[in-house]
Amino acid sequence: MKMKQSNKIYTLLLVITLMFTSTIYAQKTYVEVECIVVDEFDQPINGAILSVQLDEGQEDVFYTNTSGNVTILGNEGDEVIVTAHLKKAQHITLKHSQSTLKIILKDQQDRYEDGYYSGGYKLQERTKSVAFSNVVKQDKLNKGYPLNSATSLMGTDGSVLIEQLTSNPGWDLSNMTLRGLNTSGNNTPAVYIDGFERSIYQINVDEIESVEFLKDISAKILVGPAAINGVLWITTKTGQAVKRKIDVSYEQGIQMPNIKYNYLDSYEYATLYNEARSNDGLSQLYTPFHLEGYRNNTNAFQFPNHEYTDILLKDQTTVRNANVSLTGATAKTKYMVIFGYQQQEGMVSAGPANGLDRLNIRANLSAKMNEFITLKANINARTEYIQSSTLTGRSLFNMLSTHRPNEYTLFVPQNTHYNNSEGFGVSRYTNSNVYAEVNERGFLKEQRIVGQTTVGLDFDLGNVVKGLSADLNAGIDTYNSVTYGQKANYNAFVPIYRADTLLALNQRRQKTELSSQSKESDDVVRDYAAYGRLKYRKSFGEDHQVLAQGMFSYLRQEIKGSNQITDNTTASIFGNYIFKNRYLFEGALANYGSNRFDHQSSQLNYSAGLGWVISNENFLINQPWINYLKLKSSYGLISTDRSIASSQWHQNVWTQSGNVYFGSNNNTAYKGTILSQAGTTGLTWEKQKELNVGIEGRLFHHLGFSLHYFDNHRYDIPEPINNTVINGQEYAQYVNYGEVKNHGVEWQFVYKNNYRLFDYEWGVSGMYSQSKLIDGNVIRYQEDGLNRIGKPINGIYGYQANGLFQSEQEIANSPSQNFGVIRPGDIKFVDQNGDGIINRSDRTLIGDSYPDVILNTHIKLNYKNFEFYTQLSGVFGREILLDNTYFWNYGEGKYSGVVRDRWTESNPNATYPRLTTKEYQNNFQNNSYWIEDGSYVRIDNVQIAYYWPLEKMTKNTFKTMKLYARGHNLFTWSKIKDVDPSNINAGYSNFPLLTTYMLGVQLTI
Repeated sequence: MKMKQSNKIYTLLLVITLMFTSTIYAQKTYVEVECIVVDEFDQPINGAILSVQLDEGQEDVFYTNTSGNVTILGNEGDEVIVTAHLKKAQHITLKHSQSTLKIILKDQQDRYEDGYYSGGYKLQERTKSVAFSNVVKQDKLNKGYPLNSATSLMGTDGSVLIEQLTSNPGWDLSNMTLRGLNTSGNNTPAVYIDGFERSIYQINVDEIESVEFLKDISAKILVGPAAINGVLWITTKTGQAVKRKIDVSYEQGIQMPNIKYNYLDSYEYATLYNEARSNDGLSQLYTPFHLEGYRNNTNAFQFPNHEYTDILLKDQTTVRNANVSLTGATAKTKYMVIFGYQQQEGMVSAGPANGLDRLNIRANLSAKMNEFITLKANINARTEYIQSSTLTGRSLFNMLSTHRPNEYTLFVPQNTHYNNSEGFGVSRYTNSNVYAEVNERGFLKEQRIVGQTTVGLDFDLGNVVKGLSADLNAGIDTYNSVTYGQKANYNAFVPIYRADTLLALNQRRQKTELSSQSKESDDVVRDYAAYGRLKYRKSFGEDHQVLAQGMFSYLRQEIKGSNQITDNTTASIFGNYIFKNRYLFEGALANYGSNRFDHQSSQLNYSAGLGWVISNENFLINQPWINYLKLKSSYGLISTDRSIASSQWHQNVWTQSGNVYFGSNNNTAYKGTILSQAGTTGLTWEKQKELNVGIEGRLFHHLGFSLHYFDNHRYDIPEPINNTVINGQEYAQYVNYGEVKNHGVEWQFVYKNNYRLFDYEWGVSGMYSQSKLIDGNVIRYQEDGLNRIGKPINGIYGYQANGLFQSEQEIANSPSQNFGVIRPGDIKFVDQNGDGIINRSDRTLIGDSYPDVILNTHIKLNYKNFEFYTQLSGVFGREILLDNTYFWNYGEGKYSGVVRDRWTESNPNATYPRLTTKEYQNNFQNNSYWIEDGSYVRIDNVQIAYYWPLEKMTKNTFKTMKLYARGHNLFTWSKIKDVDPSNINAGYSNFPLLTTYMLGVQLTI
């Protein structure tokens, strides 16, 4: 009996065990799901990857076919990660009850109504904000110029004008404006990287996740006094929610000048120089003997013929860019580490090694410390080495553009004349030989070290008050630059000839050996910054949403050698209220503080905004052609202290100048002291009132658009007022004098669609703007032409040309021009005031160097795994004064090809005035003869790429390989020839701008 009872117990336990086991087994039973993966337009995606996450870090991988279909197997509750090229990853969970599944993958770029407005210390959904900003993502930046973050932004936003100043390795800088010209001073927008003000030239393109252009007052007011000209809000790459991903990329290419030099050779120059002297009533300098020597090159020592750009500049240089990034995540952390190396060879073919080598590392970490606190840490270190000769870029190209082809022989061999030492030729006009300056004077090396550290804590205070959060952030940046080098001198001789006989070598320089290596300069800058925010976000029922924020920020900058340590503070409150997801109300107060003022250390700023989401109204909500539509406006006051260099502006500044002699024989000298600046008490903040009205939306699921009108009024602009005091000595005094108005319209249209296997995108953005000087330190002339009030900020003033004089009789019958001797072939000016005399009173507005219209466009095509991208930009409605050495050829300067169509009696319809060696005062005044239409259209970037999926063939060891070719600054259409219309001095007073071609590969592991 006991045995039977025991057997029953065993049987019962066995049944329970089997039931439990079957339950577990049932939970782990494989499920089979038939999936179709499509894009937002319901088109199938071929080659989408569905990774079923298994235990112990394993995964099963499935791929869609050309119809977007795939059947996947897994366990009930397994997570599946769905990815595809240029699409956002999606996470799904397998369910036993789900035998079919449709998965929609969206584009990586946020659709118009998606994403967050994250710049300017605010985090808001774009649909709930009245602020206006535009975001450029990494996928567009990495199709541009890889060596300079500022240059990579060219053409990416319609209201941003970026024009390079030079391509000199390590000194590749640009002029940048955002929404036109708002001040008579500095219009450069501020740059913030990960929430702190930093230089855009200290971050690599490959480190950037996005750049947000903060434009209206609602977008930028919380940033602080640096934000008045707009803000580039840069966010660096952070860790992703993946187990591990490694990206390795390498690209290499060539760079070449985008201009072709067009200078006359020695024979043509000598011939035309004789003509110039003849025009001046002088005898010819070059005899037929000299001309024949230049023509036949019979004696290169006596008759040199050099094109120095061919001798000293390379036709092309090499550029390299390599990056390795590691990103990943655990249950509580996300991390991103980027290593980068960039190399740019210099353009100078002779002399010491020249070019740029740059190394950088960036590590971004986010770690959840506990349920309430998250730690964020960003560390960036960067070092770069710049090498060159002692002849810097500006000095080098000034020589190249002014030293004439027959100026001197390059080399003077030893014993050329008696017992002379080996040396180099110079002329009676210059004691410098450009080849020797590059090769014999020594070298310069500069090392720059940048360190940037950011640490922050995010606090989730929802357990205290629902919707409450806070964060604290601190940053320390250091910049150190050390330049050192060695210098020497060289033997230089002027050959003295009589006919073809060398009579003497007149020595002008004496050779010295290289000096000991010494430090030329040492620059150190340190920034200390911090900010903290308290944020509250809450919804009350279905109709009310509230966002409130209080914030305080601090910035301190120390510069070695400066007596001024600058301090800035910003205390602000911000609120946003939304009613029924339709009506938006937003406002902010921000109090800026500065130590640059003597009496008004703080300034209160404000903004208010309204928005109306029309597409959420009942009469539009069911309209299929309107997906999203919003009206919005903002108005407010923002101020800045950045136009005031230091607090010394409100102090008297005395400097020592000249000598005063005492003693019986006046042999004791003492430095004299003069007032160089009179302190200005009462200087106040420069201020700007802004109005922004806009509409934005998306139609037919394909067309995103925005249209905005802005009106900015800048006033209290500090300007120097020159006064004559104390023995006639001029000194500067600053007064809040300037006033400027700027208004305009900017627009953006992006159309996305697909046709079968083609995905395509076309975007157009642009801006029309006008800025005028309302008040400033200018003379109030009675003549309207001279009066600058009410005229463009970048107005060009000079004389209105009326062709060229054709005869002495025409000169006699015209108003008198008081600029030296006037002869036929000289420029004829208009007598604006009709007094019969052309003088300074006849100057007028002859042009505006800032464009009326900026226009950008881009096209992106995707076919299967191929991608084509091109971007063009242009400016229209601006004038350029052609006043550099390439166009103004006179005196003993070099002649360019523009003089070939010069005026002569046999060529009265010439495009260039008569040549002259000394009578140039008339022709080379600022005048409209030298004004040219500065409009241009440029192909900024072109890229062709192939994305090679490697998962199948490598069993998911390698994800993707991207092979690509790209070009930057490829071609420019312009009326101006032989120079770059965006910077006519590039290549003539500094390094030319470059066209870049590159081949690259990127492997994702």
